[in-house]
Amino acid sequence: MPRTGLLDFTKIRDAIHFQTVLDHYDLKPEKPGTKQVKINCPFHDDSTPSLSINLEKGIYNCFGCPAEGNVLDFIAEMEGFTENRIYQAAKYGLELIGEDPQDFRKDNHHP
Repeated sequence: MPRTGLLDFTKIRDAIHFQTVLDHYDLKPEKPGTKQVKINCPFHDDSTPSLSINLEKGIYNCFGCPAEGNVLDFIAEMEGFTENRIYQAAKYGLELIGEDPQDFRKDNHHP
């Protein structure tokens, strides 16, 4: 099957559930089962949960360091991706959820 376009990062971001990513990295939220959870921030020395994650919106924000973004930013930061970080994070995230990148390509025929 030929490639039909670039990866659709929005579609990929929406397909990757943040809880799946937290489970992958064995990060246990405070008060699991709610849509807004807190964890100890993995991006700085954190003794109390300061990283807040909205599982429904797929975004995070730390109140102890500048870490913030969406699930792809989180994966990129956790994996230490520096070049093409969102592309690498998207491909890694798709592997994590067992999806084929071909299913997440933009159609070149539509703007």
